[in-house]
Amino acid sequence: MKTQANSEHLILTMTEPVPIILTIKEDADYHQGNYARLDILLRSLDHFASSHEFDEILLVTPDRELPNLRSHLARSPTVAAKRIECVSDSAIVPGIESHPAAPWYKQQVLKLAAHRRWPGRFYMTMDADIFATQRFSMSQFIVDGRSLLDTETREHQWRWFAASAAILDMDAAAVPAAVMTVTPCIYHASVVAAVLDEIERLHPGPWDQHLLARCFDIEWTEHAIYFLGAIKLGLLDKFHFLGPAPQAWRLHSLNAVYMAEVWPGWDTPACFSGWTGVFTCIASSARIPVADIEAKIAGYIP
Repeated sequence: MKTQANSEHLILTMTEPVPIILTIKEDADYHQGNYARLDILLRSLDHFASSHEFDEILLVTPDRELPNLRSHLARSPTVAAKRIECVSDSAIVPGIESHPAAPWYKQQVLKLAAHRRWPGRFYMTMDADIFATQRFSMSQFIVDGRSLLDTETREHQWRWFAASAAILDMDAAAVPAAVMTVTPCIYHASVVAAVLDEIERLHPGPWDQHLLARCFDIEWTEHAIYFLGAIKLGLLDKFHFLGPAPQAWRLHSLNAVYMAEVWPGWDTPACFSGWTGVFTCIASSARIPVADIEAKIAGYIP
């Protein structure tokens, strides 16, 4: 690893790009418009990411949507789109299409299952309603073999961590005050594999089937399972450090919109020009029309 000077920051350059896994669904409810949201993400990567970042972007979509997604990406002018491999959900987890679990849980299982593609490597999870707002390199977030985990207070989404602790047979009192926050997340494939092995040790049978079955009674999340599993197995400090990063970088922007009532006050100039973090989210569940998002970011993302 070597260093190079930047006019504003010191950037560590890494030799191994970080792959991205993104699950996407277009054809139902608030997922409608996700292809247009994806276009914003891809343009933002072209504009803000250091060259040669994200040489591998894996898009996973329901089997029936795969032809439409491939057709849409074939028309994309972005460099990022040329790095994309599109696969169906069932190519990552056979049989998941027919499971009655909600799509939100299926997508989380797929993000965990993707670790098998990149053994021994870090990979980043992503959603279509996220986009970059600042120039960045992934070496800002992976330093000396450990990656940043941005944090929030456990009370913010306590139910997720309490449920995930139950799956891992952990006392909820063991959940630390500062916990890992939501997508985008940087996972290490070795940690994911170890945590999933622990789930199968505790609950005989395939880990994915157990997680999908449990979603009907408790609200687990993949990032909470990853974080708590890494703590239980003594792997957290080996592979991660908790935010902020040594250079005060954040993966997550502090300017994000998860609820519609926040949208009118979204501070667009601060999001793109103030240092609040690299990736923001205008949540699809907030149902903000993509045309309105495009109007606000015009001039910031070509």
